[in-house]
Amino acid sequence: MRLRKARALAGLVFAAAFAIALLADVLFPTTAQHTGNSPLTSELPNKFQFYQTNSIMPGAAFLHGDTVTLRTIEREDIDFLHEMINNPDLWQGFGAPNPRSRHTVAQQFEEQNTDVELLICRDEAPAGRVRLVDIDKDWGNAELTCYVAPEFHGRGLATEACQLLIGYGFDHLPVTKIVARIFDSNRASRGLAEKLGFTHEGTLRNHVYHNGRHLDLHHYGLLAEDWRTET
Repeated sequence: MRLRKARALAGLVFAAAFAIALLADVLFPTTAQHTGNSPLTSELPNKFQFYQTNSIMPGAAFLHGDTVTLRTIEREDIDFLHEMINNPDLWQGFGAPNPRSRHTVAQQFEEQNTDVELLICRDEAPAGRVRLVDIDKDWGNAELTCYVAPEFHGRGLATEACQLLIGYGFDHLPVTKIVARIFDSNRASRGLAEKLGFTHEGTLRNHVYHNGRHLDLHHYGLLAEDWRTET
């Protein structure tokens, strides 16, 4: 009886040791199993490479352009959005003078529902945000908003990102008109709207109070038939 118990115990010990050795071989393979002088992340088995790579990637790619990719916005992007919304080079252009905490930005992210909101990425790095907001299915219109981080200005990223989202809106949403509202002082955004084919439809005089003075607010509109004719 004692001999039988000893053999059974020895069998369990051997099985446990074998399992540990097998797990160690998978997680920490020997250098003999690899060729070249790759870094540690490249030396892991393929399934672990896949997990590690995707754990630091942005959200899913939703729309592809020549120089930008529009991706879904995930919780991991909240820090980037928080920095951009509070960047003085940006908020003075889109009229959000009140500082916003990370908690507020995260809360707004959780509450988003019908808006189409995408992260502008260049070479997998977040570069800005583009949105279709206030989508009115009954009246068939939506508003376009966009910003790009200052270090990416002048590279055409906003133009391509807006083109991608406008095309998506007209092709896949019950939208026949997209509008944009822009401060009189925001010459860059006014130029972008005109470059995209928007028509200046009117001006609300002294409509907003910003930086200690009243500013005109310009309304631009783009019809689906005009967009399809131009593109």
